[in-house]
Amino acid sequence: MRKRILSLALVLAVLCGLLALPVSARAADYTAQADTLNALGLFLGSDKGYELDRSMTRAEAAVMVTRLLGKEAKALADKPAHPFTDVPDWASGQVGYLYQNGLTKGVSDTSYDANRDITPDQYATFMLRVLGYDDSAGDFVWDKALAKMGALGVISQNDVTAFGKNQSLLRDTAVAISRAALLAPYKGSYFSLIHRLYIKDKAVPAAKLSAAAKKDTAFAQQAALVGLPGAVGERALDSEALFQTDSPAVVYMEVYGRDGTLESSGSGFFLTESGVLATNYHVIEYAYSVKVITDDEKVYEVDKLIAGSPDEDIALLTVKGQGPFPYLKLGDPAALRAAQRIYCIGSPLGFHNTPSEGLFSRWHNYEGQDLLQFSAPISPGSSGGALLNEYGQAVGLTTYTTEGQNLNFAIPVTSIGKIDYYDTPVDLRTLAERAYWDLVWDVAEWWCDYDEEQEENDAKANQTIEVDTIYEATLSDGDDVDLYAIPTQTALEFFLLWRAEDTAVREHIRVEVVDTETGAVLIRSRPVTQTPYLYLEGRIKAGSHCALRVSADGAAGYAWGKDTPYAFASMYTEIYPSPSEPYENISTEREPNDSFELAQYLPYGLTEEGSLSSGTDK
Repeated sequence: MRKRILSLALVLAVLCGLLALPVSARAADYTAQADTLNALGLFLGSDKGYELDRSMTRAEAAVMVTRLLGKEAKALADKPAHPFTDVPDWASGQVGYLYQNGLTKGVSDTSYDANRDITPDQYATFMLRVLGYDDSAGDFVWDKALAKMGALGVISQNDVTAFGKNQSLLRDTAVAISRAALLAPYKGSYFSLIHRLYIKDKAVPAAKLSAAAKKDTAFAQQAALVGLPGAVGERALDSEALFQTDSPAVVYMEVYGRDGTLESSGSGFFLTESGVLATNYHVIEYAYSVKVITDDEKVYEVDKLIAGSPDEDIALLTVKGQGPFPYLKLGDPAALRAAQRIYCIGSPLGFHNTPSEGLFSRWHNYEGQDLLQFSAPISPGSSGGALLNEYGQAVGLTTYTTEGQNLNFAIPVTSIGKIDYYDTPVDLRTLAERAYWDLVWDVAEWWCDYDEEQEENDAKANQTIEVDTIYEATLSDGDDVDLYAIPTQTALEFFLLWRAEDTAVREHIRVEVVDTETGAVLIRSRPVTQTPYLYLEGRIKAGSHCALRVSADGAAGYAWGKDTPYAFASMYTEIYPSPSEPYENISTEREPNDSFELAQYLPYGLTEEGSLSSGTDK
């Protein structure tokens, strides 16, 4: 019995000894993340592999940071100078770049201590600087950088605790922090660091981002935001399986106008689980608000426009709501074959998530834009819907149909990469106001004649404003005043639109209607937010002596020393009151087949005469 007890004690002692020994296995395996970064060309390893279980040196960190900045090629080509004598040749250009740009320092005037292990907070400091944060400006404190990454949501609080346990940063931890930084928003931007490296810095080629997308779902969604295919596991689906898989990611969109009334409808589909939605730009161009209805009848409000292009006819939107949202994976439209079966899911004529199928026909170039021609039926309301290949991958946004039988077209998803991405997302109302006033100006240019300012630095109104005319002029300096007489023989209902592309100049301009006898200001211009426009509208009595006065805003202390161009359009109607009927003038429709947006201005007190040319005329 005693022998047995001793043996048991020996076993317990051995077990306790084993528990006290260092454990070589890591709590998490970051090999897959290292593979993703390797596919991006950002983490290359050594001749011994990734070496994830050893510490990262300061020289290795400098190389990683320069790559994440998208500047390694420049650093290697320029070989910027630095004062350190202990930096190996393979890291000299990168350390020089960081040193010259104020992103790193040495431990002394001549030593970088290149072989010393970097700490987690030191590496986190680099990552925050890569993301646009500046510790010298008070954005964070360098020895609490890891905690700051947690506070910003770049890494989790659990990661902050786990990564901060060691004084030296292991290479696997560097991989995890780098991957998190790549997926985090750049400071002041909606979009991530990897998006910036691809779109702005051109430091990550499309092939590498696509390769990473096929290894990592998070990067697949980042690739989708720039129109790069990232789908894996291609397996042809029958129509029923495809619809069940993809329909939850396709939405019906209701578009509301200025007064809150339903104006039109369209379609769209989610690109990411966070709720980024793709649709046609023309669906939302004049929308003051948009409701998104999903396949399970949930309703969301569109929040912001984060990217878009009227020319490419693509818009990316965010929605108000908590994900994860179902989303579509992107396929490669270049891989489509003639007569290959394709599918559409959209909401034609408002019929929610209606599927159709047909064949891919060919690529078609229309006015310089490459489009996909296909035979699956679509109708108005399908705009922005999903064109899908036989694997259930989105290859296009269904856009328009012709008068022929099933001659339909889609914009390839790869065109998403050609649109403008906004660091600051745009409110839909702001977008609609800009589009509205741009269209007013377009109508004015189509309708009006052109004239030029006759005299600079006018002391009196030597030039009379003619109806339906655009005037082009300049303010020569901050003291210049331009006056234009307004006709006096009749009452006028007028509309004046003033435009200057330099919005800073616009903010320091006064445009006023003044009584030339008393000097009283009768009407002042009003700015249109975030546009180059000012406008004036109102009514002037018959016999009034009035002028339009354009001048610098001296009260704001603003002046300039060069000619500042501006233009304005005059569109007004003469009003003849009579005893029997206050306003008996007749105004005629200017353009048939008006859309809602083209109905810009209806003068007060007139009888409007028009015609409907067909059953579809508005």
